[in-house]
Amino acid sequence: MVRGFTARTSVGRTKNKTIKKLIIVLFMFCPLSSWAKVSHESPKDQQIVNRIERYTQKAKLVDIYSYHTKTSAQIDALIERLFDANQVSSVDQELFEAYRKSHNQTGFHLVPELYVNTLVSDAKPSRFLQSDALLNPLLNEKEGGRYLDSGTYFNIEPRLIVENQNFISLDLWPRFVWHDDAWHAKWFQYALKLGVGNLELAVGKIHFQWGQGRYSRMMFGGSQKALPMVRLQNVEPVDLDGFLSFLGQGRFTLFVARMDENQVLPHSTLIGERIAFEISPRFELGLAQSIQIGGSGYPDIPWYENVGEVIGFRTDPNSTNFTNRNAQIDFRWKFPQFYDLNVFGELFIEDCCTINFDKNIGQSIGLEIPDLGDRHQTRLGAEFLRTTYAYNLHSEYLSGFIYEGVSLGHHIGSDSVGYYFYVDQSLGSKTDHELAFAFELRQVGEYTSRKKDIRTKFPDFEKREYRYRFNYTIQTRLMTHIIAKVLAGYERVQNFDYIDAQDENFFVGSVELGYQW
Repeated sequence: MVRGFTARTSVGRTKNKTIKKLIIVLFMFCPLSSWAKVSHESPKDQQIVNRIERYTQKAKLVDIYSYHTKTSAQIDALIERLFDANQVSSVDQELFEAYRKSHNQTGFHLVPELYVNTLVSDAKPSRFLQSDALLNPLLNEKEGGRYLDSGTYFNIEPRLIVENQNFISLDLWPRFVWHDDAWHAKWFQYALKLGVGNLELAVGKIHFQWGQGRYSRMMFGGSQKALPMVRLQNVEPVDLDGFLSFLGQGRFTLFVARMDENQVLPHSTLIGERIAFEISPRFELGLAQSIQIGGSGYPDIPWYENVGEVIGFRTDPNSTNFTNRNAQIDFRWKFPQFYDLNVFGELFIEDCCTINFDKNIGQSIGLEIPDLGDRHQTRLGAEFLRTTYAYNLHSEYLSGFIYEGVSLGHHIGSDSVGYYFYVDQSLGSKTDHELAFAFELRQVGEYTSRKKDIRTKFPDFEKREYRYRFNYTIQTRLMTHIIAKVLAGYERVQNFDYIDAQDENFFVGSVELGYQW
């Protein structure tokens, strides 16, 4: 997967390989006989998605789990499949029925949403190692870069979708934020989607989540800001036929995004691709890669050589640093005989040019029981994450997968470990709550990106940083279309921002009301 994109063969052989890749992808994922609906990304509230994912985890619903961001049409289709198979639990019956009735629309229609929330916190952002990026996981673990600094926020997010699910969807999602005694107008997301058959082409500023974990996703995990991009993907999983039938169902995504100006090559191009297979109801396998044109030491070359680098053709086999790359292999294995235990993990490869388990290979692993079988559908999970000292750097190595000051990977940064534990329950048909704990140790080996003692080169980094954090969230549907959400969190940070004996205690509280059609 990784080295295949930097082939150093003759021109003819390389072109043939590239053409074969394109033909295989089109054959696998774009059959002309299938037809799927095009619609907007799922709402900010993830209650419906979380409950549907529980059925996937229990192997009762065949769906590709690692695509966490689902469209409204995809949610509709999954709920219909659950009802057709008579799989809906009594706890979810009322919620899913109400959702079906409110989404039974055809032709052109408007879908309005409105979110209003207040957030108060004294949590300050901390630095990445060797990076100009900031992190504040108490506020921004999955919030798409909405909150990065302490203070009081008053946030209004009106959202308007105009669509005909047969072929087009327009999604406009601005934010109006009061913070630091001033109002700020921003875009969280905007997207125009066009569909034909099972293909969807999207243009705009889009936020999405990939990966297997809940809190340990290593690539596009949810804390990153929305990226301006052009994206092509198939909407519904495709049953693979012939000699590929052993792969089961498959989905693919390919996007081309524009980075910000703070790169080696300002506004450089980021290319992301993901292929995932539901090989059986019990096993899923995914492959992903992101390529940023313009690595450290980026040469001044014609644009067409950059294109060749991406598709697998390099003019000069001795040239290096045309691009920065990372890749990921992830899996999820389900064991129904052991309380539906799920074992999942991600293997993250930083920089495809060399394979060094000390420098290049990060990993996450997790265990999850989606339903203990009690009346609250209790879900338990534990996850572990380890990043290397070269993970998503952006200071010593510019163009390190940092966009507008926020990592495109996990918020923890390089040379770090994280442990995450969570329990969530459904308190009846309309209410869910979750309690999550985290322990993070940053600067484990005290290394720079070149495996030198970081304290001798950067005296500011004197100590390791220890983070102990918990969050409690409860959300309920007051009416069919109105939701309420309350969040409370606490974080204890020792050696905050790597400064000796500077310990901090941070708090956050938030209340949100939302209207969803």
